[in-house]
Amino acid sequence: MYLRSLLLLVLLLATSVLRTEPVDSADSGSTDISTAISRGLHWIETHPASVQDGGLIDLIDEGVAFYLFQDLARKPYGRRHYATALQHRMASLDALPEFSQWVREPRKRLLDHYHLVLAAWLMQRAGQPSALHADIVDQAQYALLTRSSPFPTIPLTIAVFLDHLGESPAIPMEKLLDASLIERIVDGNPPVLYSGNPVSAQQGRISRLQVYALIHEVIALTDFGHLAPPPWLVERRDAVVGFLGKAMHWAMAEGNIDLLAEIIGSLFFLEVPPDATINMLLRELVKHQLPDGCWGNLPLDRQNKQRHAVLTATAALWAYGHEDPVPSPGRQGDPGQRGNQ
Repeated sequence: MYLRSLLLLVLLLATSVLRTEPVDSADSGSTDISTAISRGLHWIETHPASVQDGGLIDLIDEGVAFYLFQDLARKPYGRRHYATALQHRMASLDALPEFSQWVREPRKRLLDHYHLVLAAWLMQRAGQPSALHADIVDQAQYALLTRSSPFPTIPLTIAVFLDHLGESPAIPMEKLLDASLIERIVDGNPPVLYSGNPVSAQQGRISRLQVYALIHEVIALTDFGHLAPPPWLVERRDAVVGFLGKAMHWAMAEGNIDLLAEIIGSLFFLEVPPDATINMLLRELVKHQLPDGCWGNLPLDRQNKQRHAVLTATAALWAYGHEDPVPSPGRQGDPGQRGNQ
């Protein structure tokens, strides 16, 4: 209970100190976005992930969000508090017996190795390398050498985060990049965005998975925007941005708020400046947000059907919102009085 209260206190302090100047009432669009970000942060604060609510994957996703938020916060005080939130989130994850059990599970999918290597990277970035770091790395390296995947993105992203960790991916990076979805787009073989009627459930799922996969290639290569796109990606940037532009409209037409937010975030990581289309889709995100700060129960392949969209949509709005959010309503008073509730 103490850790949860500390996490909530960090989030409360961060969002309450981010913005002190009044919002320009003439710019209603900025005001709406700022309010939407605040609502999203409030939902994240009041719905922290746990083993019971969201499981280990949501705990890692929360760490990713804090990793992003510490860069997106304009105020130094806010950045420090989100860095602290990241430290506590990853330390608590590393201490969970369920996490240790996951690491030691002998039969893991390559996707599990991706999440574990990502967790190890977040722990290292938080200044607290995992106690299971060596096991996570050794297993991931062995899995890359011995396991195959129908999705080229999974081995590529494992290798990239191993490289971020300063560890050998065990497979030449050039080979993995050559097989990537990014390279397929450059070669004129982009994912098919199935739409209209009739579209089978399987076709829709294939389109969604491939767009998510492409986004994760961008995420890994830019380290969630912490790194400038590397030269290999810069050479292919126009082709990737062109496809993501089409995918944005497709995701909006499909009503897939979660995927739309991920696409907008990946454009930010690719250093795409805001334009009329991005601003229009940001307003769509704001319009579909519910008063409590979430975007409702979405068809997510997750235990919690709301959290991932709140994390990604809040980050996307903040990335292109140009200003820190206003404090959420009802947040007056000394946050220290919340105690260990």
